Formats: sequence, structure tokens, C-alpha cells
Amino acid sequence: MKNLLIASLLVFSLFSTPAFAERYILKFELKQARLSLNPISHIRDKINAIEFELPVDKEFYDSIDVGDLIVDKFRAGSFVLRSSFSNWRMSVINKRIAK
Repeated sequence: MKNLLIASLLVFSLFSTPAFAERYILKFELKQARLSLNPISHIRDKINAIEFELPVDKEFYDSIDVGDLIVDKFRAGSFVLRSSFSNWRMSVINKRIAK
């Protein structure tokens, strides 16, 4: 579901921007962060982190800085079923303008 949303945003962004216009591109990192004393859990979260780039409009590009947290959502299902305190975090790790 998450991959479908990202792919549809990417396709829409690619076809809605003229070929000669500057492209404002943000690079995101999506990872799971958990409250745990187990170092293996933290290593696994770091290894499973996903980095991807999306073209965005100029207004959004200008309003976001590197390091900004876009999503910080608590995983209630994991808490109820596994007693796990974890959340999804998506942050901006790079900005660039492509011509």
C-alpha cells in the first residue's frame, strides 16, 4: 500500500511538470524507530530504512528544510498485538534542484 502511494505520487509528479522546467526534488528517509534496549532491533531498523526521492512543487520545497520530520506516526497495532513501542518516521535528508 505504501509503495503504491509513493509510486503514484512519483508518476503524477513526473507527468504534471513540463520537461523544460526546474524540478525541485526532496530525498526522504523512511524508517521504523522503536523504544527498546535490544541493540539488534535498532540495527535491524537502520538496515531496513528506505531512502527515496520525490519531485515536489516549489512552495513545498521552500517550506521544508533538511532534517525536518514529515511523518512521526505511532504504530498502535504493534502496541496492541506485540506490546511494542514503535513508530514510523519519515524525514528529509537532502534537497536538490534538477534542470
